[in-house]
Amino acid sequence: MDPVFSFVDQQNEVWVATAGDGTYRISADRSKISHFMPATTNNSLSNTNLSTASVLAIVQADADSLWFATSQGIDQYSKTTGKVRHFKHVIEGEVISVQSMALDPSGILWLATSHGISRLDPVTGLFNYFTTNDGLSSNGFLPRSVSQTPDGRIFFGSVGGVTAVSPSLVMVNELPPPVVITSVKIDGKQLLFPLPDLLEVPDDFKNLSIDFTALDFQASEDNRYQTRLLGYDDTWSTRTADHLISYGRLPPGDYQF
Repeated sequence: MDPVFSFVDQQNEVWVATAGDGTYRISADRSKISHFMPATTNNSLSNTNLSTASVLAIVQADADSLWFATSQGIDQYSKTTGKVRHFKHVIEGEVISVQSMALDPSGILWLATSHGISRLDPVTGLFNYFTTNDGLSSNGFLPRSVSQTPDGRIFFGSVGGVTAVSPSLVMVNELPPPVVITSVKIDGKQLLFPLPDLLEVPDDFKNLSIDFTALDFQASEDNRYQTRLLGYDDTWSTRTADHLISYGRLPPGDYQF
């Protein structure tokens, strides 16, 4: 039998989260049951669009807003509008399951995952990541293993023991560091610096490689990058620690990296 998680919100409604059958909402007078499932389901009881049917935990931010920890990241549900906002939690191209979570007094969500602890600012939608490189005893955290104390500390249970987080003491740099190009090679031949603002590449080239880095050396192993080449692929790539990208033969044209 799959485990379930139950939660009573500020309006005395009961929420029951399951590991594969979505989430159930029981009205305050216990007369009505609503079933929340992903939009792709054929279940006729579905009345909202969760990101997944696997929900591990629920917390309430205020009278209107609830947060769902899922196997596909975080969902924010508005009781007023019935709409769901999705925050996909992706690390190294992999969608990460959120095992447990807590809301600190400033409205920041702290998420325990199988890849460490993450901090989500709901206003900006930005994640910050903390791993054993930052002092955690383990990166693997356990489902629904969380507790908060009156002084604001959050305790998460992991395979390596208990990790205590003091949100007010965690310093987060909200400004992305500048990124500089450190090397450009055409067919294996490195170009000399300084590079021109407009780089002309021979039309018969076979490979163009660009190496770059962020000017943040305090924990450079935690830097993550996204790239795009306007005129070729206008969408940002998946966040990754890789800071080298190569392009094969490109059609003649103007591009911006």
